[in-house]
Amino acid sequence: MPFLDTIAKARVGGVRYNSPTVQVAILGLVFCFTVGMFLAVSGLGAGGTQDVSLADTANAVLYACFAIMGLFAGSVNNLLGVRLTLFLGSFGYALYMGSLWCFQTQGTRWFLITAGAILGISAALFWAAQGSVMMSVPLESDKGRAYSIFWSIFQLGVVVGAAAAFGITDKQGSLPTVSTGVYLAFIILIFLGMALTWTILPPEYVVRGDGTIVKYQKAIGLREETRSFLAQFKDWRMLALFPMCFASNYFYAYQGSLND
Repeated sequence: MPFLDTIAKARVGGVRYNSPTVQVAILGLVFCFTVGMFLAVSGLGAGGTQDVSLADTANAVLYACFAIMGLFAGSVNNLLGVRLTLFLGSFGYALYMGSLWCFQTQGTRWFLITAGAILGISAALFWAAQGSVMMSVPLESDKGRAYSIFWSIFQLGVVVGAAAAFGITDKQGSLPTVSTGVYLAFIILIFLGMALTWTILPPEYVVRGDGTIVKYQKAIGLREETRSFLAQFKDWRMLALFPMCFASNYFYAYQGSLND
């Protein structure tokens, strides 16, 4: 595509736009404005709803769907490609933020729980696409630096939310109900993150520092993907990752309620 060829050759602050560093930084911004905003609002006392029971229910549904969809998200990413998977995955964060706002104004509990389920599915796609970029775009020797860049930018969103929660608590002694303006600000930022997913270049346009081009293996058919997926469960090393994955996400469903 001529347009992508032109963009790929551009430079950002003297660095090639199609370099792994720029692509990882953009991915960090995507997550800062989506997952970062989700984590930020989750820290505002039960997602800003002040209803701990409802927030816990929505989070339980969210992470249950996340766990199940996470088993298949990699195959979906292989079939759809990174950019489309990232875009579809980001949609759930906007919907969930909208459901929090809707609950505050209309009291629609069912919408929040449903949005939690949809977010669980989309978040699995989102993180699967993120993993494919982070593991394939940088050189092996540069992956540590790439992860530090990604997580530093990504966590800025959480820092902003935590700072806001601290400021409100310090001034008023407790976290009040989050206003419509705050939810709208978060939603706008999430939409910005969704738009940024399309600024990530397809892998064949990314050139590493040693001059090599990133190449993804051609997606196989659905039947082959299913066979490959089931074959993973015969590898004890893959199964050994389950406790670590469980522990790394277990606390997310409850930490926001601690601020209530």
